[in-house]
Amino acid sequence: MASEPLCPDPSLWRLSLITLHRDRVALHLRPVRNAVTCPACGTTSSRVHSRYRRRPRDLPWSSWPVQLVIHTRKFFCHHDQCSRRIFTEPFPGVLARYSRQTERLRRALLELAHASNGESAARVSRLLGYVTSPDSLISLQWQEQFPVPTPQALGVDEFALRRGCTYGTILVDLENHQPVDILEGKQAEPLTQWLREHQGVEILARDRAEAYALAGRTAAPNALQVADRFHLVHNVGDALKELFRSRRWEIPPASTAATPVKPAVTIEATPPVKEPRPTPRKQALWEAVQLQKDTGQSNSAIARELGVNRKTIGKYLAAERPPACAPRVGRRTKLAPYIPYLRQRWAEGCHNSSKLYADLVAHCGHRAEGAFLHTLVLTDVATGWTECLPLLFRTQEAVVQALGRARQLLPMGLLGLDTDNGSEFLNAELIGYCARERITFTRGRAYKKHDQCFVEQKNSSIVRHLVGYNRFEGEAAYRVE
Repeated sequence: MASEPLCPDPSLWRLSLITLHRDRVALHLRPVRNAVTCPACGTTSSRVHSRYRRRPRDLPWSSWPVQLVIHTRKFFCHHDQCSRRIFTEPFPGVLARYSRQTERLRRALLELAHASNGESAARVSRLLGYVTSPDSLISLQWQEQFPVPTPQALGVDEFALRRGCTYGTILVDLENHQPVDILEGKQAEPLTQWLREHQGVEILARDRAEAYALAGRTAAPNALQVADRFHLVHNVGDALKELFRSRRWEIPPASTAATPVKPAVTIEATPPVKEPRPTPRKQALWEAVQLQKDTGQSNSAIARELGVNRKTIGKYLAAERPPACAPRVGRRTKLAPYIPYLRQRWAEGCHNSSKLYADLVAHCGHRAEGAFLHTLVLTDVATGWTECLPLLFRTQEAVVQALGRARQLLPMGLLGLDTDNGSEFLNAELIGYCARERITFTRGRAYKKHDQCFVEQKNSSIVRHLVGYNRFEGEAAYRVE
């Protein structure tokens, strides 16, 4: 193991004084270079402007914290075109700008943070003599940068840091499917600078924005620019929509010579839509507004008198008849075309069910402490049949008993049961019951609510619609439910 020198870099400083304090050791370092280079223009300067002291932390001595007192100099830059007339003496690779710890101390703290967590690493650091905290170690990990190789196929697109307000540019390695970097803004300048710093991009996949095209032509002229598939499909879809809106299309009559094809499933005719009618409340409100129309009152005064919004009064005054809402038409489901076939099979005596999806609905109200009732919801996907049974306690025995009662209520046999990952379902009692009754037991994936979408829909449309979100507890509520 190579030993670390007492001075972080003898080529930059010389040790002039060592002082011992109550809680640390201080090393006074003075620079040894006669001339330094301007970080902006690269001009060498030896003319000193002023001096000041920096006090960063360094590696400890035998569990004693060490603080460096560096006599830092400021220099004049003699280049006429340089934007920095005065610059501070840099210490590259040893002490970063505005840093309060040396690079070797930062590397040691990062090793401790990577080996454990922030709290444990901070406790070990205090024993070794490092002056730090858990938040400081986590901040060091966040600031750590890893070298990323320049991708040959680079994808570029805008990225919303805050939709409608702040946008950036995201760069993705299309070969490894990994994000590479995020640039500020969606203009050409940040991407141009990044491409100049990372030479070697052969393919640049982008949208049709001119800013990214200009950056590619300027900083990577040899790269092949292609339009990505997502934006091509999106643009084609928009063009087709515009084409369909701008044309009048006539459907040609069906040819009588063609052989008629018998449909596999007969689709029921859509019931006629009823004429929209106003509700009694809207009818009464419209008549009251019309009575106040010729009184000379303002819309605000009429709104205060009737207890409605001022904009509603203006809408009802301008309407010649009471506003009416069109009746709701039932949403056509994927099961609708097969309903006649299912009814035919039912009439033929085929009453077997495919699978029941199960879930629990809690009736805890606005607080979850204490004991409260639950509802076991069972839904068959094939037929839409739903059974809801109350549970006094959320136990595995109660779930099994409710499932037994549900099987007596179902008009078909139970072949399968699918649940979520709750402990009320994943237990030996319910799994053993399904094994004895020859019921196939399956469960949804963890953190995937869409696996239970059928029964989750019934939780809202049936259970919450009937009993709401109130709290129910006790034997009396159980009997009522």
